[in-house]
Amino acid sequence: MRIDGGLYRLVYEYYEARILHGYYKCGEALPSIHHICKLFHMAPSTVRSALVLLEKSGYIQMDGRKNACVAYFATPEQYIENAARYFAPRMDGILDLSSSGPLLLEPLWKAGLMQWSDEDWEILRLGITEPGENDVAMPVEFFLLVLSALNNKLILNFYWEVIRYVRFPYLNNREEMPRMARTVAGWSREAGIAHLKKQFDMSYEKTVACLLTFVTSVRERGDAAGLEPISFTWNIYRRRPQLRYSLVSVLIREIVSGVYPPGSYLPSLPNMVQKYGVALNTVRRTLLILEGLGLSRSYHGKGTQVCTESEAIDFSQKDIQQGFDMYVESLRLFSLTAVPVLTYTLEHVESGGRALLLGNITDMCRNKKGCDCYDVLLGFVAEHCPLALVRECYGRLKDLLVWGYPFMLSRVAGEDLHERYRPVLERSETCLKQGDVHGFANLWKMMLEKEEAWAGAYMKDMDALRLAGNRKTPRR
Repeated sequence: MRIDGGLYRLVYEYYEARILHGYYKCGEALPSIHHICKLFHMAPSTVRSALVLLEKSGYIQMDGRKNACVAYFATPEQYIENAARYFAPRMDGILDLSSSGPLLLEPLWKAGLMQWSDEDWEILRLGITEPGENDVAMPVEFFLLVLSALNNKLILNFYWEVIRYVRFPYLNNREEMPRMARTVAGWSREAGIAHLKKQFDMSYEKTVACLLTFVTSVRERGDAAGLEPISFTWNIYRRRPQLRYSLVSVLIREIVSGVYPPGSYLPSLPNMVQKYGVALNTVRRTLLILEGLGLSRSYHGKGTQVCTESEAIDFSQKDIQQGFDMYVESLRLFSLTAVPVLTYTLEHVESGGRALLLGNITDMCRNKKGCDCYDVLLGFVAEHCPLALVRECYGRLKDLLVWGYPFMLSRVAGEDLHERYRPVLERSETCLKQGDVHGFANLWKMMLEKEEAWAGAYMKDMDALRLAGNRKTPRR
């Protein structure tokens, strides 16, 4: 069993947190497997894997058909020590989330709520679950249901990673949210969303304030001495190997930027192993993906050449299907958060940072390199935003969105790719010169929404080709 991956890890860490911090005491029973499956929307085999790992870690004991029983014993002092060792190194990140959340998470759950049906809102009014259940904290399950309406696995992954990091929502109870849910009955969606936001903000701020008081006290006593700060890291590839996908992103970016121009050869396999610090097998699998994307072609005895014209994309490769899906999902996340994130970053960056962004946009216009625009925007935020969570999120999106380059080449079918972005680049240049931060951010939101529509149309085309039995996109 791999401890560092798999969806079962979410269930494992959820109950690990509750046991270590005293929510479940020694001798108490966990909910049934059926109940946990229902709450987490997971298969029984996934939940059983989590329970097996909890038992191996000494947290629970399983006995036939009975519910798992907590085997971990701790004194009150040990529970305090457990909390101190977890939260003290992460306190700066949790405080950062208080400012980053409105820019990243709030636009996502608002968009999810606006897509809810009347039936969904009725479930909310009734308190989400049947009376008497008291397991997953209401805010955790509530926002999971809300974000599920967006039908975007990447967004759900980001949400889970944030919750795993801050951890304290695992320890909440259900007393607040059902009352909040009942108060929105009969309200418009906009009014209901505004009310839920206000109530959640109050609850979150109260929790963070209590946690800060606790961490401050343990630091003053010296109980957190020697603990290194732990920042948030977004682990996207929970179910897939990461290295080859990351290396594909690097090589696409280098092809686009001219490090490896059309007609040139990529370094030899041994040189790539040395240059990029990965295993030989990772390089081979990366080159298979690049060739499937139509960006390169391998010749026996010569090496791998960058294509002078885009080749057909081989959607029969699972890696390429997943890469395209991730590209589409990252577009959605970027689109929903672009306005608050770009606005905040430009308002808080020093004048030199704005000048740098303006210079980059001017260079793209002058050199007809509009296809670099998302890389430049995301890179600017990842480097200059004062908020660590935003920098981490947009840095990851930068690596995901670069996969759009080969798909875009295939879609435009010989057109000048720069012309697709030239109008918005020129208007963006004007906005930055005039100091119109909001105008700049909204321009890119509209562009991203167009890109989403394009990606949706492209996906339908590819689905039609697959249904017709074609494995590849047509060559230009």
